[in-house]
Amino acid sequence: YCRAAMEPVLPDLVIPRRAGAAGLIVSGQVPGARFERLTQAYPLASAVTVDLAFSAEGDSRVWLTGTLEVEAEVQCQRCLETFPVLLTAAVDVGFGPPLEDDAREVVGGIDDELALVPFIEDELLLGAPMVHRHPAGACGPKADPSREEAPKAGSPSQTRRPFEQLGSLLAGHESKSKTGD
Repeated sequence: YCRAAMEPVLPDLVIPRRAGAAGLIVSGQVPGARFERLTQAYPLASAVTVDLAFSAEGDSRVWLTGTLEVEAEVQCQRCLETFPVLLTAAVDVGFGPPLEDDAREVVGGIDDELALVPFIEDELLLGAPMVHRHPAGACGPKADPSREEAPKAGSPSQTRRPFEQLGSLLAGHESKSKTGD
């Protein structure tokens, strides 16, 4: 199909054996509205980019490989500000009988229907970080125009030392114990 002229067709259901035999490729931008669970978890800032390929390995194994990505808005758990993040998932799943020496993920159901939308949602949700944070050093308090002008550098009121008095109390306690009181 012509990418510029039409939206990619994301089949609702596929049978992995048939999709692998046909070499089915699903590639393109799919509107986020098709992914109900994903949009409930994250406000999406872009369409979901899908690049998946089915390939047959003999008659008893089919591989589904590719990548998925979508830009979403998340809340930083450090500063509580929202920021865009690219959620990505690398897909590498086999369908067929599992073998003992399989290093890749293999599930049964080579002849069962596979619902692609829930599969894509699962992969993106499982690949998302559990806790979203800005990169180190990127969080900081926002400027609040209602606050007074900040103190100048080097002024005593700029550097907070909440435990400063503890030092003098501790020093007084140590001098009493040395004198024998």
